[in-house]
Amino acid sequence: MSKEKKVIEGKRVTFLRGMALEKHPDCYRISVSRYENGKRARTYYPATLEGYKRAYDDCQMAIHERKRYGTAFGNISDDEKGTISLWRKYRDNCQSSGLSYFSAFEVMQKGLEACNTTSPTFKQMGQLYLKKMLYHENGVLTSHIEKVKSRLEKISKHFDQLPMHKITEDAIIDFIRKLKGHQSKAPALPETKKQYIQLIKSVFSFAVKKKELDEKYNPSSSIDIPTIEKKEVEIISLKDVKKIWKHVKKTPYLHQFIPALAVGFFCGARVAERTRMKYKDIFVGGRNEIYLSSTITKNDFARYIYPPACFKQWFEFAKSMGVEMSPDNYILPGRTEINRVDAHIRMMNTLHMAGFSIPRNGIRHTAASNMCVIHGFTEAASQLGHEERILRRHYRLPLTKKDAEAYFKISPDTV
Repeated sequence: MSKEKKVIEGKRVTFLRGMALEKHPDCYRISVSRYENGKRARTYYPATLEGYKRAYDDCQMAIHERKRYGTAFGNISDDEKGTISLWRKYRDNCQSSGLSYFSAFEVMQKGLEACNTTSPTFKQMGQLYLKKMLYHENGVLTSHIEKVKSRLEKISKHFDQLPMHKITEDAIIDFIRKLKGHQSKAPALPETKKQYIQLIKSVFSFAVKKKELDEKYNPSSSIDIPTIEKKEVEIISLKDVKKIWKHVKKTPYLHQFIPALAVGFFCGARVAERTRMKYKDIFVGGRNEIYLSSTITKNDFARYIYPPACFKQWFEFAKSMGVEMSPDNYILPGRTEINRVDAHIRMMNTLHMAGFSIPRNGIRHTAASNMCVIHGFTEAASQLGHEERILRRHYRLPLTKKDAEAYFKISPDTV
């Protein structure tokens, strides 16, 4: 044990190894140094006889601890020696570069924390999330759930078997950046990317809620949902609508889709509503009305639509062309809603291939714009299942009453 003599308050005292008398700007202080968690630490005491006594006792305790740990860790394995050697190399590299570093204790602590942390894969959590969605739909695999399922499969494939706590924010952003459009090599649309981000955030939040993942390992929490610039509602011109109906009239394959097209073009029903409607929902009780129950509508509120005369004329034409209209038949072909959504997509693709440019939701938007002119915003909002303020904000298009009246006179006899 190394000792050194010093003078404190006129009295010679012995300083043990690890004790030092240091000069500070305003006074002298006694320091006791030790190594804690791989880093040097100092404790200071007043340069008085009382301070010396406390420093001496502290230093003796530190020496005793060094001896005790030296005995306890005197025989270490080659694996442990290699660990220390690896850490010293890391420390020396940091010091030579002027960088701060973690102590050996901190490195081990972080490493053990990572080893002891477990979490499910995104695929496993996604399956549980899907089960929750199915539960809320009473086990019915709706078109929306089918779309979510498809997207979950794509996300899961990207992250493979990586546990959720090891998925980083950069990895998520990289996945979103590389997204491609449906059956296309072009980048996905901003709205599609937004929907994927929302789904990823939902699955991570679900994992946290189920205590399968600690919130500190949720990389999606710091990812903002992008704001999509709202575009003006796009509609189809009166001239082009007439051309579409003329093409439908003379194309036998499209006759089966006339009821769904008529409900869209002349009544403004949403695509999802068209896939859920049956013929018994139309002309209920022989009256000129369509009843959309809460199981059909988007917002779970039932509503009535009062179709124009041309609507019935197209129905009668479709029936004359052999379209089966039994009350319990859906107005789109297909046993399940997913099948009917696919049928609707095929029908729209057929129109696109025929050279018709139909904007996203263009059929409903065209109907809504013309209905606002004919019925006024309040009545149109009621039939469309919209709030009037939304209708006034988005459907203030320069349509004349003459054109709107001509629109609702498009019939098999006029095209």
